[in-house]
Amino acid sequence: MIWVLGAALGALYAADSPRDYAWGMDLTLTAPSDYYEVTIPRVVYEGVVHADLSDLRVFNAADEVVPQAFMPRIAATIADPAPVRLRLYPIRTDAPEGVDAIELRVEHATDGTVLDLRSVDGAPLNNGAKLAGYVADATALGQPLRAVRLELPSGVADLITRVTLEASDDLRTWTALATNAPVMQYTAGINRLERRRIAFAPRRAQYLRVSWPGRARALELVALEVEASPTTPEPSRQWKDMSAVAVPEKRNRYELDLGGRYPVDRLSFFLPQPNTVATLGIYSRATGLDGWRFVRNATVYRLSDEGSDISSEDVVLDGSGDRYWRFAFDPRRTAPGPGTLGVRAGWVPHRLVFAAHGAPPFVMTYGSRQAQPVAAAITALVPGYGDVGAQSQPAIGIARPEPPHEIAGESAIAEPFDWRRLLLWSSLVLCLAILGGMAFQAVRQLPKPSPPPQRPRKRAVPR
Repeated sequence: MIWVLGAALGALYAADSPRDYAWGMDLTLTAPSDYYEVTIPRVVYEGVVHADLSDLRVFNAADEVVPQAFMPRIAATIADPAPVRLRLYPIRTDAPEGVDAIELRVEHATDGTVLDLRSVDGAPLNNGAKLAGYVADATALGQPLRAVRLELPSGVADLITRVTLEASDDLRTWTALATNAPVMQYTAGINRLERRRIAFAPRRAQYLRVSWPGRARALELVALEVEASPTTPEPSRQWKDMSAVAVPEKRNRYELDLGGRYPVDRLSFFLPQPNTVATLGIYSRATGLDGWRFVRNATVYRLSDEGSDISSEDVVLDGSGDRYWRFAFDPRRTAPGPGTLGVRAGWVPHRLVFAAHGAPPFVMTYGSRQAQPVAAAITALVPGYGDVGAQSQPAIGIARPEPPHEIAGESAIAEPFDWRRLLLWSSLVLCLAILGGMAFQAVRQLPKPSPPPQRPRKRAVPR
């Protein structure tokens, strides 16, 4: 299969060579293998012309294009397990240490449900006036957890606070899953903002504990829902922090040049003024000459809680790979105010798999205005890829890219001179000149009009 693909590529792209590309990166192979995988670094997105990376190649020592394919990109979990509601046991204590002052023991029924949850000395958990936290029993789940969602009582007024979430298997040793996690329920004009979900790295836990600093107000909870970790984990992202530029003479409008064709699927906004809730429209375009494409509307905020800020969660995008972005804020629903608008862009990088066809060293080149797609389907390149029932699948080694070096430079990505357009306009101008000349000759050849007859003058009669 490798040799068939290699022969097809060699015949189809015989003129394709590393010298046709702007930059190259030498690839270091970690171990002998028939296939290698390379995660596309940030600098490649800054040099490619096409968002689908069709101007990216891997060449061997003989300057031959080797067979290559892209791994499927998973930007988000497709199907999430349904959340499970757990019973909460409130912990009340007047001790200054809060929940850390309470050692717990539990009694289970034969079916695993909790019969009683008390402190080690036998005192009930509500033996105090101050609510310090909650304990939830998750022993019946038996699978890794990735997030909890707090259910607040109905009719709760606006609140902004932070909590600590911990896990334990024996009610004695607790491991922090999230510290200072924001919890919010806030009304700003027509916007109703809620933030009651706390995500963390997936792990198994028998018990969960929710608490807050001693100086913080007690958080009344009705229940706690947990989300099991899906079989497909959330992919890791690369991030780039930038500042959007205010558009002159366009109030509440900002623009951003990412500097590359990143497949951005997340945007975070950092508003310049605290205690701000704003609504904006997000637009994008591939080049500076294209028209703006509407992406979506979003509500972002920056709220203060005892000296620390709580910013809105990431805005989910489609990962189109556009380079230029515009953010138009609605002044009727609070503008961002004076100062710098910070933007953080995140994306899941492509992963390229190539066959070790030919002799090393291998070089990955990118940046070409004329390049055409050559990537095959991953199932055609790697036999048995993704087939769960396959007895064995080829091992895929890791290839690490070295720092880039210039090959053809900017000349490979420059917009080519459009000779066809020049010829078209030249022909049009020539035709107009010919028509103008013909009209001028026709006017010159027209007969000149005869002068009007002169009337005889009358002589004066002497008296």
